[in-house]
Amino acid sequence: MSTVKWEPICLFCGKKCGGGISRSESAGAPATNPPTGSGKCPSSPDGKHKPRWERA
Repeated sequence: MSTVKWEPICLFCGKKCGGGISRSESAGAPATNPPTGSGKCPSSPDGKHKPRWERA
């Protein structure tokens, strides 16, 4: 069984905004959204990153 790394990528600017996690390939993406990363996002309306899990 192989593992897949998932990383939190901001929907607005596309930057990685936090630590990734590894899960088995059959498990798929985590069910919950990643925690909001620190720092400012220049593309987001409220200035905060809006991460989602993407396969690394």
